[in-house]
Amino acid sequence: MLKLFILIESEVIEQKFITTNFDNTEHRGWVVSPSITTASLAKSCGKFRIVGGYGLLGKGLSIKKLYESLPSHYSARIKITFIKIDEWNGNKFMVIVDGNVLKEDSFNKNDDITSTGDQCGDPNIPESERIYTIDFWHSAINLQVEIKTDLTVSTGFWGFNYFELIINKCHSTCKTCFDKAEDNCLSCSSNFFLDSSNKCVLACGDP
Repeated sequence: MLKLFILIESEVIEQKFITTNFDNTEHRGWVVSPSITTASLAKSCGKFRIVGGYGLLGKGLSIKKLYESLPSHYSARIKITFIKIDEWNGNKFMVIVDGNVLKEDSFNKNDDITSTGDQCGDPNIPESERIYTIDFWHSAINLQVEIKTDLTVSTGFWGFNYFELIINKCHSTCKTCFDKAEDNCLSCSSNFFLDSSNKCVLACGDP
């Protein structure tokens, strides 16, 4: 079971797709694989404004973004709202970070029938909206997020909105760490040295 992180000394790396009218520039850096030809990844689905959507993100497609040169940190949090559209038959949605599946959830075509109703696509199949918060250990300088599904039918689609990436930062003296305190360092920033108590000090032997 993942530790419940307390977000102290945290930094918001990205917070996008929040409003119901976010524009086409907000999805810059997000890449669909295999590549598709489209003027915009932003689309409306009834009351939802989402990245992806009916006729856009479906079977065999994923979307990813690489975040580079992150500040020193020891853990991270992703918040995302996922929208299931039309025909799903126990298929899974997945959030993958650096190649590891951190969250998956399955959907059927009539799930959450009372929550959203039909918003786009097939008028006989309701959409589903689910919100996820994913806490995980992470310390690498780069982080890649990938969102994908295992859809097997061409009549199922998906999208997402409200995406947020937060990192929990190391103490300012640490280059790498296992928690936020000053004595949780694994290595040190420039001009500091790691002592026996896992603190980074200005010179070897400093208290």
